[in-house]
Amino acid sequence: MRRLTSFAVAVIVAAGVLACNDAATAPDPGVTADRHLAGNGFPKGGHDYRLNIIGVDKNKTADMDDNNGRRIFVQLYCDPETAKNCNWDGNKEEEDIDWRTFDKTNLILLRMGDFQVTDSNATDDDGAMFYLPAPGTFSIYARAHGKPGGSTVLSTCGFDDGLVQDENGDIWCSIDPLIIGSSDFKGKNHSKAIPVTEHLTQIAISTDAFIGADEDDLALQACLAANQIGGTGDGDYDLLIFSSCFEDYFWSYNNNGLRLLELRFYMNE
Repeated sequence: MRRLTSFAVAVIVAAGVLACNDAATAPDPGVTADRHLAGNGFPKGGHDYRLNIIGVDKNKTADMDDNNGRRIFVQLYCDPETAKNCNWDGNKEEEDIDWRTFDKTNLILLRMGDFQVTDSNATDDDGAMFYLPAPGTFSIYARAHGKPGGSTVLSTCGFDDGLVQDENGDIWCSIDPLIIGSSDFKGKNHSKAIPVTEHLTQIAISTDAFIGADEDDLALQACLAANQIGGTGDGDYDLLIFSSCFEDYFWSYNNNGLRLLELRFYMNE
């Protein structure tokens, strides 16, 4: 996982296609393993929820709170010169983050509950809000649409406000983000849906370079070890979203011209 302590970061450009509770249990991958797939890559039959993440040229200004339209708007491009709304990469200067004033543009904040969008606008500085059930109870498939060549890097992240495990306000993002884009074959878009459950419900964390020996860092590492569902456990941990180790969870959406990302959710049988 990548630890963030400042907002200025490097850009990842997709090339082509681009506290400790009882130990958590991993999601059951078998629910979709036996599904028959349609020609578009999605499982055949109905889905339980669909979310469209739409890239727009201009920021939305309308009030989109309490707006369960099953779509979220994000900025179409990040700014490579300022790293504004770009995917974060690596450890930054030791500088606490104040989550209350932190710019959440192109962030989709996650909450546990029935599927619903309560804030559709991720083009403003307070981000969008999406509710989804507990990980392990559903599977997710994703398909990129739009002009061939558009892509996005979608990272699942957790935020520690300094009150949960670590005294610093730190953001950790998965070292295994979802990289997806529309493909160009003879001038047409032939991208198919792919399974993305682990990318969007888990965080792969690598702590070796960032965890020290002080009491707060050791408390965080102990929580990660107690809640891990995978990884080596020796500085590498796979963590489910909504575990107790972080206060807030979100998707960081680094867009590189992708007009539409379609997510379909299928409850486990």
